[in-house]
Amino acid sequence: MQRRCDLLVRLLLVVATTTPIVSAACTCFFPQLSEAEATRWEYKRSTAVFSARVVRTFQGKTAYGYESSFATLLLLDVWKGPHGVTDEITVEIFHEGANCAYRAREKDELLVFLSGTVPRLEDCSLTGKLENSKGAIEALNRLRKQSLKKRRLTIRSTAHGPGSNLAGMVEQALEINCLRQPLSMGPARSAGR
Repeated sequence: MQRRCDLLVRLLLVVATTTPIVSAACTCFFPQLSEAEATRWEYKRSTAVFSARVVRTFQGKTAYGYESSFATLLLLDVWKGPHGVTDEITVEIFHEGANCAYRAREKDELLVFLSGTVPRLEDCSLTGKLENSKGAIEALNRLRKQSLKKRRLTIRSTAHGPGSNLAGMVEQALEINCLRQPLSMGPARSAGR
């Protein structure tokens, strides 16, 4: 009996050490969530969320000297981040040895979730073609409305006493401004202008 066990263990070791292990060069962890929940999760972990059209792609070097591909994006709508609508920004789309990079092409329209300090399009996010992102866009628009309601409540809660007319005017200005263009956080900036 002992001999059979030894033989079986040796056979398993041979099979285990000679069988190739298949692994992916890029693996991503996505919690099992509905599309709306996944969008909220990705929104919270992102530093910027926007839709954009790829204006051009070009080769260049990263800040660390690596050869890479870049894209200039024209922002169409902004849900989060320091940029405004019609800003142009440059993002890295691929660098040597990167298998998780999102490969954008000129004229592509994308929904983009950026995170980290280096603006880079990555596969390990919900970044993708705008035409395939209807559910995510609906969830982002709901998040925008919720954010706007919170701002209105904050303004209304401070609207008492002698300055209440001023608070009402600010509230009206915010409502009008938010209806005309998407909400953006911080000053509008653009690359190359």
